[in-house]
Amino acid sequence: LSALSEAKARAAKIRSKESALFKKNEPEIQQGLEGVKIALKALREYYGNQDQGAGTGIVGMLEVVESDFAKQLAEMRVAEATAADDFKKEEGEMKLETSRKEQDVKYKTEAHQRLDADLTDLQSDADSAQSVLDDAKAYAETVKSKCTVTPMSFEEKKAKRQQEIDDLKGALTALESSSSSTA
Repeated sequence: LSALSEAKARAAKIRSKESALFKKNEPEIQQGLEGVKIALKALREYYGNQDQGAGTGIVGMLEVVESDFAKQLAEMRVAEATAADDFKKEEGEMKLETSRKEQDVKYKTEAHQRLDADLTDLQSDADSAQSVLDDAKAYAETVKSKCTVTPMSFEEKKAKRQQEIDDLKGALTALESSSSSTA
């Protein structure tokens, strides 16, 4: 868009210079043409229909100059009109291109915002799923520890047996002492 704006500004500046040059030169050429016409009229009146050698040459030369001025003026006017029309067309095309690009920016911005919202939603869903997965893993570990029987090590079995033996000896001693006291 900035390149388009710069091109539009450059084109307007160039067109402005062309128009200013035309507005400066057209009156000068017009004035020159009018001066030549006045000179021709004066010379024709002076020489009339007489066949004067020098007068005829000057009149002929002025007629060529008049023709050149008229041709140059017509060409300038056509060139100015063409340049103005071309500028208007180019300006219209630039406006159309600017509006197209602005719409593209608008649509792409909206798409970007939708994608950002979708990304946020997906990230939230992923976080929720990860939280559920972590909870499920933790629950599975607690269930696993409750459901899995791990065999005792040899030292644990030995210590447990020794405890049972000690408890049985203690119970036997208690029974013997209670039997001897009753007998």
